[in-house]
Amino acid sequence: FFTTTLALALHGGLILSAVNTPKDGIGGGEVKTPEYEDAFFRDTIGYSVGTLGIHRLGLFLALSAGFWSAVCIIISGPLWTRGWPEWWSWWL
Repeated sequence: FFTTTLALALHGGLILSAVNTPKDGIGGGEVKTPEYEDAFFRDTIGYSVGTLGIHRLGLFLALSAGFWSAVCIIISGPLWTRGWPEWWSWWL
């Protein structure tokens, strides 16, 4: 869940920085295209998943969060009926 939230926040920040350009600053008030975002990430970290790829990554993270939440609910419900201190004793 937290990874999904962080990824969506970073994605939203990137979109807002591309759309809300300063009128008199660097960029001259022009809205950046997706190619600019891809080039920025390719230059910075050497790789970019692209416009469609970032949304696929977001979908994967959201589905993973739902899946692991369900796994934790099942473990903490019918599969593990004792208290949490006993769980951590077993786990550690």
